[in-house]
Amino acid sequence: MVKEEDLVALAHPEYWNERYILEQKAQNGDKSVLGAYEWLSTFETLRPLLAKYLPSSSHNPHILHLGCGNSSLTADLYSLGYTNQTSIDFAPFVIDAMKAKYASLDTRWLYMDARHTSFPDASIDVAIDKSTLDAMMHGSQWDPPDDVRENVGKYVDEVGRVLKPGGQFLCITYRQPHFIKPLLRREKLWTLDLEVLSGSASFDYFVFVMKRL
Repeated sequence: MVKEEDLVALAHPEYWNERYILEQKAQNGDKSVLGAYEWLSTFETLRPLLAKYLPSSSHNPHILHLGCGNSSLTADLYSLGYTNQTSIDFAPFVIDAMKAKYASLDTRWLYMDARHTSFPDASIDVAIDKSTLDAMMHGSQWDPPDDVRENVGKYVDEVGRVLKPGGQFLCITYRQPHFIKPLLRREKLWTLDLEVLSGSASFDYFVFVMKRL
């Protein structure tokens, strides 16, 4: 069983910076390209869902990846014509590694905390979270600790601030909907729908789709 202190650490950049450094060293030494790691779902599994909710690439939507890590999702979407993308993470090592790895892509990689971004109000068409919210949670899911409520509250409100009217927030999580829905609900800010994404043979993931009013 994962220790509580290990779960608490997930909300801090120091943990992730060290993790990515060790991952890169384990792959082929300090100077190797950082390999990809996909939380919850591969691009191919996500592709039907993204096709359903993403605007056409011809509209050049601004897509924001929240806590991008070393996922290949930015590059995968770029290959489909989505070139207007910004990928942020609060671990500077992974941002530097992704900038180097995908230097040929005309996209933005920014060292930034998703709870406190520098984007203008109403500037993002689609925000994508693939288990970033999960990393902020620990303790009782029935009665989350104060730091969880504070972190998640700041994060969700920040996403709401930067989304354009009609913009969408896709939040992919492994946690049961009855725990997550109260944390995401903002009745005056957006509508909220739920999709089920099939994972392994015995485990499903959940996709909350928020559309900005």
